[in-house]
Amino acid sequence: MGPSLGGYAGLHALIFFIDMSVAWLYAALFQSSRLQASPGMLALGLRVTTLDGERIGFGRATGRYFATFLSVIILCFGYFMIGWTQRKQALHDMMASTLVVRKQGLARYRADIASGITGSAGIHPAGGLSAGAIVGIVFAVLFAVLVPIVAILAAIAIPAYQNYIVRAQVSEGLAMAESAETDVAQFYANTARYPADNASAGLPSAGSISGNYVAAVAVRDGNILVQYGNRANAQISGKMLMLAPQAEDGSISWSCRGAGSAAALPAEQLPRIACGSCRQLQNDRSRRGMP
Repeated sequence: MGPSLGGYAGLHALIFFIDMSVAWLYAALFQSSRLQASPGMLALGLRVTTLDGERIGFGRATGRYFATFLSVIILCFGYFMIGWTQRKQALHDMMASTLVVRKQGLARYRADIASGITGSAGIHPAGGLSAGAIVGIVFAVLFAVLVPIVAILAAIAIPAYQNYIVRAQVSEGLAMAESAETDVAQFYANTARYPADNASAGLPSAGSISGNYVAAVAVRDGNILVQYGNRANAQISGKMLMLAPQAEDGSISWSCRGAGSAAALPAEQLPRIACGSCRQLQNDRSRRGMP
């Protein structure tokens, strides 16, 4: 037997964790080293510094790395902010209080900082949007991106949750019908025919077999009818699910189907709202060419 689904999920999680850890350590260790840049940045002649032009520590480099995810998830808008901010900072650089400067201008930038000059024309020209405007733009973009995502997730999750609720309520009826299945099978084993009603099967009246969502469980000519009550979900409230017996080699098997009336659960809904065992029984009958 091959690996289980859970095993594959665990392997993927481990690979993802290793990949993330390697990428984080690669960026943080290089940027906090004396090189002050990863090899790719070095090739472009860039360095990462503090706002004072000094070497950043490992903690700040770590924060900068993980802040880049925010720059990415807002459709890379965090990177576009480089063109609008006063010190040409991306969103993650603003969050980590870091700068990306050109190697050849680093000494000049440090000298400008030491002399109290900011916005060096050679490295970081003055001007750009104010901090308030930048924050407003970031929140506007986040809102524009996240609202549709939340709406899509809700559109997927709400129907799935509704189906889960309905399946749980349908399962109550199937569980309550198990005793009736046993009595019907015993009656058939003794008489070679199906019981006409609850009394013939040795069961209490249909209305007395009830639960939180089930109003009644009735036997009619061997078929077991599960009636769902008013407290059940609107999809099944007042509807009936029928368990039909099939005698094979001296034993009884059961299949789920609509009850053959306006109150029946629609057959097309059974694969979606019936429990796994009920669907399996229905599939077995389909493979045997039964209705």
